[in-house]
Amino acid sequence: SPLSTSQYMPLQELGFPSSLSLLVQNLLECRSQAKDAYDNLQSSSSDLHLVLLEPDRFLFDWECTPDNNGKIPLQIRKEKLYGRETEVTQIQEAFCRVSSGQSEAFFIGGFSGSGKTRLVESVRAQVDIAGGYVVIRKFDAMSKERPLLEIVAAFNDLCLLIKERNSSQHLDDTAANLLEAFGS
Repeated sequence: SPLSTSQYMPLQELGFPSSLSLLVQNLLECRSQAKDAYDNLQSSSSDLHLVLLEPDRFLFDWECTPDNNGKIPLQIRKEKLYGRETEVTQIQEAFCRVSSGQSEAFFIGGFSGSGKTRLVESVRAQVDIAGGYVVIRKFDAMSKERPLLEIVAAFNDLCLLIKERNSSQHLDDTAANLLEAFGS
């Protein structure tokens, strides 16, 4: 039989964000005919994934308060990337290929202010969660005189990320594998 709301206390009353409380409530009501109840595992999994990837967006309480004219203002997310779905998909697909053992680098070019950095930052959280690394380097007019300097700096950034995220034993194993592959 479906759970009734009298059988459990809303998490919001225990201090949890309203979005999380609503998500759990919809999970608990999945067998009922409630309008907002999840009807399949994919829907609930997608919502949980969004909460994981964007906690600042979902794990807070906010109320829709009308402005002075009595209208509710449109909430535009500053960090949201609009109209770049194809590019995001290409980056995600490249990461999947690399995750399966292929070697690949992704270079993004374009005019100043065209959203290159924002594009990469939009997928950074997903790559971080999956255990990958994202290195962002800007090549500017000064870099043209010494282009290899920026590539070396990018590899240095990658080495620092690897060092920060891994144990000493893993770093020692990686060093041994590199010595074996490239020699001393």
